[in-house]
Amino acid sequence: MTLRNALLERPNSLNLLRLVLAGSVIVGHAWPVGREGAAPGWVESVVSLAVPGFFCLSGFLIAHSRMRLPLGRFMWNRCLRILPAYWVVLAAVALVAAPLSTLGGGVWSASEAVRYMASNAALRQFTWTIPGTVDGWAWNGSLWTLWFEFIAYIGAGVLLSIALVRRHPATVSAVLYVLGAVSVWWMFGPGGISTDLFRDLAWLGTYFLAGMTFYFLSGRVPLDARWAIVSVACLALFLSLEWAHFAGGLPLAYSLLWAGAVIPARWAQRNDVSYGVYIYAFPVQVLLEWFVPGLGVALHIVLAFAITVPLAWTSWLLVERPAMRLKHLDLRRDHPRVPPRREPTLAP
Repeated sequence: MTLRNALLERPNSLNLLRLVLAGSVIVGHAWPVGREGAAPGWVESVVSLAVPGFFCLSGFLIAHSRMRLPLGRFMWNRCLRILPAYWVVLAAVALVAAPLSTLGGGVWSASEAVRYMASNAALRQFTWTIPGTVDGWAWNGSLWTLWFEFIAYIGAGVLLSIALVRRHPATVSAVLYVLGAVSVWWMFGPGGISTDLFRDLAWLGTYFLAGMTFYFLSGRVPLDARWAIVSVACLALFLSLEWAHFAGGLPLAYSLLWAGAVIPARWAQRNDVSYGVYIYAFPVQVLLEWFVPGLGVALHIVLAFAITVPLAWTSWLLVERPAMRLKHLDLRRDHPRVPPRREPTLAP
């Protein structure tokens, strides 16, 4: 059986994997947010793969979506998936969490809250704090990746609009992946590039390209536990050698895709709360530390999950899922209504 058979022609557990990755971000943030210093080395190594893992899965899913949809409809769907919930979490932090935090000290300013929402509205994080609240801590240290995610959407959308690329997508994506990996190696090594904007774009973009490459090769790549074992072993080796940031894309992507095909959690296809967990966890953790400092890592993690998961479900039910129902909205006037095509649940 190939990856295409396992992931595109039958139910899969990719939503569950994204939820696990989002949960691991909560674990990783527990030490710095809880003022417990750095996480243990093995925890840091595992958690450091969470965001790259998201990008691997996104590359696979986004390539699938773009190859099925015209560019305009593809970008409309991507905006619906990421922006409404993002804007709501900005408002929730600025207008609910920040005022609530003043019960533990500080002063909330409506003008600063509006500035926080307005300056961050386009996904790029320009304002991290709301002055006067929580001693100037960053309110949501997880949102920085979303700008890079959206840039990847645009890049994939435009790239796969080129006729030559659409005829040879596997070759093009594989070549770009290799070029990306080399550029990341150079930036972090001999090039000495220190600008996070360029480093993060190349780093996360390379993982995204790894997922795209596996999508286009999915009809030829087998679903094989031996391949998964080798991938995990390579990933562990690269982590030990500190090579994972430029060489970990393919083994991480295959490991996750294999797990998504074989883990029996088909129920996860119907509901995807991973995005909500990702965007709400950090402000929840900030409030926990603000109101109940010194909880200890274990209790901090348990309480963070207990509060974040209901918020994520609420976001899914009231914001994300209703927004996604607009995917088939016909934006053209005076056009005969055509029954919408049923989209596969694979597409995020």
